[in-house]
Amino acid sequence: QRLAGAPSARQPAEPAALDGVEKREILRALKAARWNRAAAARALGIARSTLYQKIRGYGIQAPWAGDE
Repeated sequence: QRLAGAPSARQPAEPAALDGVEKREILRALKAARWNRAAAARALGIARSTLYQKIRGYGIQAPWAGDE
């Protein structure tokens, strides 16, 4: 039995830490797919539109972005 207010043995991960993991996985999938976003979304098991939202939200840019 646990006391009220006492921390549990398994604390959930911090949201910021999960964001970092998610961003790294997105980058890994994009690099593996040679920045083909549709292929990366399939590899991650998410919709392409969701991947686009996450890319925008994390500020991820392709290595050649801004070269113009």
